[in-house]
Amino acid sequence: MTRICVAGGTGQVGSEVVAQVLALGHEVSVISRNPPVSAAVGSATGGVYDGARYFRADVTTGEGLADALAGAAVVIDCLEGRSGKALRTFADGGANLLRAARDAGTAKAVLLHHQL
Repeated sequence: MTRICVAGGTGQVGSEVVAQVLALGHEVSVISRNPPVSAAVGSATGGVYDGARYFRADVTTGEGLADALAGAAVVIDCLEGRSGKALRTFADGGANLLRAARDAGTAKAVLLHHQL
């Protein structure tokens, strides 16, 4: 079983990626600024909800990324930057995510790009 980290895993695209990765039998950690309340996120190990472990983290500041990426073989970037602050920080957030993944020893990164 491979541990896969999905950044933006609570968004429209990310939540579908999380579901598909879980269905394939992989261990999933999810990076989100706003994880599901029932995941009871607060510890460094994250909170479990629907089979995935959720981590409160922010790619713009780097806060929480190291814990979420620890032990992940793959990170999938499903970050959405459609408008406002998210759009202005989209590129920097992705770069911060890749840097944190490299520092955590994550071997592979996948960027999902979507347009409206």
